[in-house]
Amino acid sequence: MPTPTYNDYTGDGSNTFFPINFEYLEDEHVTVAVDGVNTSNFTINTDQPTKRVEMTTAPGNGANVRVRRKSQRDTDLVDFENGSVLTESELDRAYRHNRYLHQEIGELNDASLQKAEGSTAWDAKGERIVNVGIPSGASDAT
Repeated sequence: MPTPTYNDYTGDGSNTFFPINFEYLEDEHVTVAVDGVNTSNFTINTDQPTKRVEMTTAPGNGANVRVRRKSQRDTDLVDFENGSVLTESELDRAYRHNRYLHQEIGELNDASLQKAEGSTAWDAKGERIVNVGIPSGASDAT
């Protein structure tokens, strides 16, 4: 089973703590979205047995809270230089950064709209499709 890169929770109007059940390299690689809108209304607490996001304001009752790892794909976390001593920790960090990026894109790909296996038809896997544009042709989806 693939390693998850996010956790979904449902707000109850009072809970402000949400566990982080995935590995990450830097605190800024953890994002939080409430009902699909990213927020900076949180801190990360690592002093607990389980790392957790602590939100300043509790998400409303029934709100979808997604705590996600989003590694910085445009930032090299390790810069190797000629003649330098390569340490195990630097090599491990560079490898983990690449592995995390791979996991994140793989998870997004698995959740994307794809053609049904052995078919030319798109498979929404029983889910609704939202934010469809205004049709311009007779056979466009609406």
